[in-house]
Amino acid sequence: MNQYRVFQQSHIKQLWSVREGWFRPTYQLTDGTYSYGMLSYGGFFNPVIQIDTASTTWVVRKTGLSTMEVINPDGHLVGSIDRKWFTSRIVFTAVDGFTATHYKPSLWQRAYEWISSDDQILIVQETRGFYQTDTFTYADLTYQQPYLLLLSFLALDFNLRRRKQAAA
Repeated sequence: MNQYRVFQQSHIKQLWSVREGWFRPTYQLTDGTYSYGMLSYGGFFNPVIQIDTASTTWVVRKTGLSTMEVINPDGHLVGSIDRKWFTSRIVFTAVDGFTATHYKPSLWQRAYEWISSDDQILIVQETRGFYQTDTFTYADLTYQQPYLLLLSFLALDFNLRRRKQAAA
């Protein structure tokens, strides 16, 4: 965890995802100079997502058909992720009451957004068709939000799952 830079201390507007590896790839969020965290997959029959940042580590496990839970290494619940049936909106709810929704604002756009419960845009994720990189743009007032990197890595995972489903 020491090789990553603390996100809250840097006022970067955009980060890019970088894939490393071929058979068991890992994904890092970088600004071109520093790395801010890494997403990796573990497990074979029961896949687990591990997200490492400078300040903490999160583990994301599937608990149902459309629900996942986020826990820290101590085993304490950090939040839950719920996707409603017949909709593309995904809701992250933290234990401390923070709620954010991941959705695509328009069918004709290639961007996804994380918005908070008071309709403030937190993160805009731009995806490109045949490229493996995503661009994450952060709003000005959200740097002190402790869940920004978690939300970015979750959005990256959602996009990777969409790509796998489209390729299958």
